[in-house]
Amino acid sequence: MVDANESDLRLFTSMAEKASRDMVASGGQQLLEVRPLQKTTLGGRPALFFEAIHTTKEGRNMVVRQYLVPTDEQELRFTFHVAVDDQRSLLPLIERVESSVTIDR
Repeated sequence: MVDANESDLRLFTSMAEKASRDMVASGGQQLLEVRPLQKTTLGGRPALFFEAIHTTKEGRNMVVRQYLVPTDEQELRFTFHVAVDDQRSLLPLIERVESSVTIDR
């Protein structure tokens, strides 16, 4: 992942989109948008950042922000869900939580 190039990121995005589409469809929801994966860091470690928008059973649109952080022993996933309508007011809180993450190993 650390050495992923643009082609790799497109492939990873396609795989993440399929997995997300299948997951939300199994719950009677619909995937509306997937943004391309980006290389970033979280907790001082290399990570992939994924963001998508899907519906809920009640018809609300939700933003899902997910970080995939590989370690020597495992892959850590940090996932944040927020309603699109609440995103503007809650995004600063989510960003503070994201910036406070530390990963020791």
